[in-house]
Amino acid sequence: MGIKHYFQKLLMKAIAKANIQLVPSYQSGRPVYSDWTTANAITSGLKASNWVYACISKKADAVASVPWYVEELKGEEWTRVKNHPLEILLQKANPFMSGQNLFERLIYHLDLGGTVFGTQI
Repeated sequence: MGIKHYFQKLLMKAIAKANIQLVPSYQSGRPVYSDWTTANAITSGLKASNWVYACISKKADAVASVPWYVEELKGEEWTRVKNHPLEILLQKANPFMSGQNLFERLIYHLDLGGTVFGTQI
C-alpha cells in the first residue's frame, strides 16, 4: 500500500466519522449554475481591493500604451505592413471604443474575469 492510498483511506475514514458530505445531497450530480458573470467579476474585483485595482490598472495602461502593428516576414527580415486591416481594427475597434480602450478592457476581462472573447460582427 502506497503513501497516497494510505492518506486517501485516512481522509475517507475522517470524513465518514465526521458525517461530512462532499457533495450536497440537493445537487446529486447535477451542475449548479450561478449568476456570476464576467461583468460581476470585473466590478467586484476592482472594488474588492485598492491593491487589485492599482495593479490591474497599471498593467492595463502598460498594455494599452504599446504601439500595436502588423509585420510580415520577407526572406529573413520582418517588415511593417502599413494600413493592414488588423492594424486598423486594433487602433479603432468600433465607433465607441479606441484601441487603447480595447486593450484596457481586454486586460480587465482576462485578469478579473479569466477569459477574453472577440467576435466579428
